[in-house]
Amino acid sequence: MKSSGSLATASRLKGLSTAHKLVLLAVLQSRTVGEAYRNFYELARSHGFPELSERRLKDVLGELEVMGYVSVRREEETTS
Repeated sequence: MKSSGSLATASRLKGLSTAHKLVLLAVLQSRTVGEAYRNFYELARSHGFPELSERRLKDVLGELEVMGYVSVRREEETTS
């Protein structure tokens, strides 16, 4: 049985576009943004999804961050 929280999450995930779902999956399989981009392109190819420009990938990643699905640590945040 699913809790109401997991049902809400499942409902939110169903509302995501295919691009958002593939980027989210790529991020979950990655440790860096560059690795996420490479994983996205592999996933897109294997699912017959058209490749997105780097700009569009950044936009989708930003949208997923605003939605609370991911947290992106940018390089300037890690340098002292």
